[in-house]
Amino acid sequence: MAMVKQGLSVLARRDSIGNNLRKIMLLIGLALLLSGIISEAMYITTSRVPYADTVAANQYLILGILLILVGFIFTLSSVKIPKIRLS
Repeated sequence: MAMVKQGLSVLARRDSIGNNLRKIMLLIGLALLLSGIISEAMYITTSRVPYADTVAANQYLILGILLILVGFIFTLSSVKIPKIRLS
């Protein structure tokens, strides 16, 4: 039976690439969440003016909701969840 060294294993390389991609997904998700929060804050500040029924104020609301949802999905996809074992 052939022995494979740990450093030369294909799985070790794939795992390190996976960790880097997970970090990138986390950063993208956090950036989208922050952008969504900023967009919601802009909606709150522009909705109190007399011309609040304009399209621009509603676009901030819709964009903020979408950015928060997509950012939350990206953030959750980057989290490594261990297996749940029932004994």
